[in-house]
Amino acid sequence: MDAGAVATELLAFLEGAVTLWLLDPGTVDLPALYRRYLDRLF
Repeated sequence: MDAGAVATELLAFLEGAVTLWLLDPGTVDLPALYRRYLDRLF
């Protein structure tokens, strides 16, 4: 596993997820989104 590639993917996800949440915080469950993503990653 390429640690640099995983780090890049993780940062891209985090930035995208926060952007979605900032645009519509009432419908985006940020903690649940993080959990689902991290469960799939690891």
